Amino acid sequence: MQTEGKAGAQPQVPRRDVNHPVSIAAMVALGVIGAVGTFSFLPLVVGAAVDDLGLSERTAGFLAAAEMGGAGLATFLMSFCIHRWNRQRIAATGLVLIIAGSLLSLGMHQAGLLIAARVLTGLGEGSVVAAVVASMSGARAPERLFGLWTIFNMAMAAFLFFFVMSGVVATFGANGVFASYSLVAAVGLVALSRYPRNTTATGQNDDALPIDIVRVAFALLAVLAAHVAHGGIWAYMERIGRAAGVDADVIGRVLGTAALTGLVGGLLVVVLGVRWGRARPNAVALALSITSLILVIHGTSILAFVAAVVLFYVAWVFGLSYLMGVIAALDPGGRAATAGVLMQSIGLAAGPAIAGFIVTPGAYSALAWFGLGLYGLALTVITPLALSVDRRRSRPDSPVAGG
Repeated sequence: MQTEGKAGAQPQVPRRDVNHPVSIAAMVALGVIGAVGTFSFLPLVVGAAVDDLGLSERTAGFLAAAEMGGAGLATFLMSFCIHRWNRQRIAATGLVLIIAGSLLSLGMHQAGLLIAARVLTGLGEGSVVAAVVASMSGARAPERLFGLWTIFNMAMAAFLFFFVMSGVVATFGANGVFASYSLVAAVGLVALSRYPRNTTATGQNDDALPIDIVRVAFALLAVLAAHVAHGGIWAYMERIGRAAGVDADVIGRVLGTAALTGLVGGLLVVVLGVRWGRARPNAVALALSITSLILVIHGTSILAFVAAVVLFYVAWVFGLSYLMGVIAALDPGGRAATAGVLMQSIGLAAGPAIAGFIVTPGAYSALAWFGLGLYGLALTVITPLALSVDRRRSRPDSPVAGG
C-alpha cells in the first residue's frame, strides 16, 4: 500500500511495492532472463547441437521444441495458481530450474537426456515469465512495464547476438551456450531480493478479485488471433520481399532494421502509458498492422516492402503491450495475463504452420488477406473490451485508475 507524504506532495511508494522503480527494475531484469532463452539462446542451442554435438537437424529441432514446450507447459499450469502462490518463490524456482537444466546440458551428447535437460530449462523459463507477467499486471500502468520489458528483451538479444555469443560459440561450442545461460540466470538471483511483495493494484488478496471469464476469454482470443497473424506473416516476410522483386541483401538489411525500429514501438508505450487510454492505442496498432498487409497485397516496389516491414514490426511491438494491458486490467491478479503469454506462444507457433497451407510459391496475397481477417477479428473483439476498461479507469475510485 502507498504511504502518504507531505501535504500536496505525491504519495511515496514503498520500496517493495510493485510500482517502485527498484521493484520495476527487478521485474524487468527477471523477465529478460526468463525470455532470453528463446530470444537469444534457443537458436544458438540448435546450431551448436548440429555443429558441435553432431546431432541431426531434426533432433536439434526436437531440442528447441522441448524447451519451448516446457516453457509453455509451465505458463499454462501457472495460469491456474499464479494468483495464490508467492511470485518471488516462483521466480526463484524458475531460475534454479534454468541453472539446473543448463548445467545438466553441459557435456551431454545423448539426445534423450539432452532433450530432458532442455525441458527442465523451459519449465524454468516459463515459471519466471509467468511470475513477472502476473506481478506487472498489478501495477498502476502495466503497459509501461510491458513496454520496458520489451525494450530490454530486444536490447539484450541484440547485445548477445552481436557482441558476445558468436565468440562464445566459436571458442566453447555448445557448452559455452549452456554455461552462459546458467550464468545469466545466476545473476538473476540478485534481483530476487528486490522483487515486489504486493502485486495487485488494489492491495487486496488476489482471491478477492473476481474476474469476468467471458470478457477475459474474448481478450485472450484477440491476443491469439493477432499472434497467429504475426507469426504467419513474419515467417514469410523474406519470401514476400523476394516475390516483390527485392534483392536478397536488401531484404536482410530491411528485416534487421525493422527489428531495431521495433524499439520505437516499445519506447512509445513507455512514454504514452495509458494517457490515450487502451482502446485508441490498440486500434492504432491493429490499423498499422492492416496497413502493412495492404502494402503487401498491392505494393510492388522496394519502398512499399520497406514500409510494410517497418509498420508491421512497430505495430507488433507497440500493440502487444496494450493488448496485454487490457487483459491486466480485467484481471490484476495476473492469471489472465499469464494465459495471455501462452496465447502468444500458441499463436506464433500456429501462424507459420497455417500459413504453409495458404501460400503458393511467388504469390502471398492470400496469406495477407488471411492476416487481414485475423487483425480485423482482433480489432473487433478488443475494442469494446478496451473501451469498457477505459470507462472504468476514468472513475476516481477505480482500481485500474492511474498510469
